[in-house]
Amino acid sequence: MPRQFGNYSQLFERIQEQFDPSQLTKQNLIDYFGIETSGRLGLAEQLSQIQIIDDLIISTDNLQDLKDLQKEINKVIIHKTTLTNRLNERINQVQIEIRESEITKTITLTQDFAKERGITLSDKTKGGVYQNWGRYHRPAVVIFKNGKIFKWKYIK
Repeated sequence: MPRQFGNYSQLFERIQEQFDPSQLTKQNLIDYFGIETSGRLGLAEQLSQIQIIDDLIISTDNLQDLKDLQKEINKVIIHKTTLTNRLNERINQVQIEIRESEITKTITLTQDFAKERGITLSDKTKGGVYQNWGRYHRPAVVIFKNGKIFKWKYIK
């Protein structure tokens, strides 16, 4: 626990041990503190932000939004490590989903183009999508036969 919180560090440690980030709702904290004094209510509101951040980590699919959450995690009092680990896992998961989507799109475009041109893909006839193809440096689907360019077209 950071020293800047002085006497509260033991309280924060107990709260961190008692609650998972997903359980740090305002109502759970109010119940934990036992009474609704303005000081403790303010603390409950501040600590309940951890649960909101945890929900955002789980529900966000945008990579940049996830990376922006790190700034919010740096502001929390407890569960920084837990939230950072969950955020990193989620970022990795989203990156994998993006890459899988790109691979699926590449396979689909290549197969559709081959079918359109009556080409059978095999070990000697392969294809792929290239993002910087040709004179105009645009995305294109390209099929190679025996290691040489066989057919290609720009992707609209």
